[in-house]
Amino acid sequence: MKKRILALGMAIVLLLSFTGCGSNSGSNAESTTAPTATAAATDSNAADTSGAGMLMNDGVLTIGVEIGYPPFEDYAEDGTTPIGYDIDFAYALAEKLGVEVNFINTAWDGIFQGIGVNYDCVISAVTIKPDRAETMLFSEPYIDNYQAVVVTAGSDLTVTSFNDLSGKAIALQKETTSDALMSDYVATNSIDLTISANEKITSCFTQLQNGEVDAVVCDSTVADGYVASNPDAFVIAYVDQSEPEQFGVAMSLDNTELKAAIDSAIEALKAEGFFEDNIAYWFGASEDAGTEGASMLMNDGVLTIGVEVGYPPFEDYAEDGTTEIGYDIDFAYALAEKLGVEVNFINTAWDGIFQGIGVNYDCVISAVTINDERSQTMLFSEPYIDNYQAVVVKAGSDLTVSSFNDLNGKAIALQKETTSDALMSDYVATGSVDMTISANEKITSCFTQLENGEVDAVVCDSTVADGYVASNPDAFVIAYVDQSEPEQFGVAMSLDNTELKAAIDSAIEELKAEGFFADNIAYWFGASE
Repeated sequence: MKKRILALGMAIVLLLSFTGCGSNSGSNAESTTAPTATAAATDSNAADTSGAGMLMNDGVLTIGVEIGYPPFEDYAEDGTTPIGYDIDFAYALAEKLGVEVNFINTAWDGIFQGIGVNYDCVISAVTIKPDRAETMLFSEPYIDNYQAVVVTAGSDLTVTSFNDLSGKAIALQKETTSDALMSDYVATNSIDLTISANEKITSCFTQLQNGEVDAVVCDSTVADGYVASNPDAFVIAYVDQSEPEQFGVAMSLDNTELKAAIDSAIEALKAEGFFEDNIAYWFGASEDAGTEGASMLMNDGVLTIGVEVGYPPFEDYAEDGTTEIGYDIDFAYALAEKLGVEVNFINTAWDGIFQGIGVNYDCVISAVTINDERSQTMLFSEPYIDNYQAVVVKAGSDLTVSSFNDLNGKAIALQKETTSDALMSDYVATGSVDMTISANEKITSCFTQLENGEVDAVVCDSTVADGYVASNPDAFVIAYVDQSEPEQFGVAMSLDNTELKAAIDSAIEELKAEGFFADNIAYWFGASE
């Protein structure tokens, strides 16, 4: 990692003269064909790409990119080899599809016009937005992003919101989300600032480094890359986490076959941990950076927490549909009070929640089971609750369960990529139990299926089962709890954030001594009032 981050840092300085050569017609576009074999790619069975019209050129995925937007797209030191987060993703995607890659370097302001004309798709840090979705097809998201403010190291500019940029000069890349956001602030007279809109993000950071502007507003992922590569030059002053964006692959509206193939490949890459590794590779600090002097929190005075709201009674919304409530929410507030900080929750889908640790939030508090596999990539606090696996059936059901073997021949619902999913899938894979599994994104969908008679039972955490039964005693009953292998839930943090772990562990010990957890368990998992 160190060598590559250093190369990226040099590219940021040396490649200021590089600009995209593409035009709307594609006649001046720079084409770079590269083999699909890379260290980032993973082995898999190639997808079927034989369908007519799926690709412009058989056996080749032609991709529009704007090279010069590090760390997503840039050139290596040789000035010709594309490198970056999106480049590695493109190679991994092509390997899944069983095709080669051809990159077409295109200026950002005309990049979407070339879809289906000059290239099959665009992979270039493209934000998925409703207005764009009217004219192009998007894949499933492959990374989350926010808007950030970067200043020079040692700057006395304090930014707690974009309003603090009033009276300042900022640089940004034109026709990006940053441009639209800041221009709207100016147009509505919310903020009085001077905007320098550049064709390239590299020009923005050159202006900042030369003292021509006070700050750069850009994607948080780009900010992470610049700061990791230039820790002595730049610092992130603010990240607006109120409105997360998601990046996707852009395709022609009618190319549903390519979308299906790419979505399938993205899911496979997620399951293999590719995106988590790629994020750490391109947006993390260099290997020898160390943590001395680094803040244990991304934003001073705020504990930013990743949660998956929609997993009651741990995380849910109140009746107003916006206020977070639940066992973990109460715990988070009590924890923050002990630490003397405020709380900011970032609602994140479960299947990508761990990728955001240290990038989008400080930690994850979301009924996370502590296990050996996860402990290799993240740091855990001391446990704050014990948990087991349970089977829930409808009230009045004649299904008797004394072990999971009694689910043989039954249909069950569970939440995908959870302990329940891993456990039941193993039973099926080993032939121990013959059952039909309905794996859902949300636990709420599992209980809806049970209530509608679509499945015979739900397998879930015992704490979740307790909450559902307590809230719906006439609808559900717990048929079985497997107490042979207790699990424990902990707060998940970055492996190198030992300072935060120490602070959280100390707070948990205090909360245990004060009886907080006993009271919180009784409140959320006991009988309703």
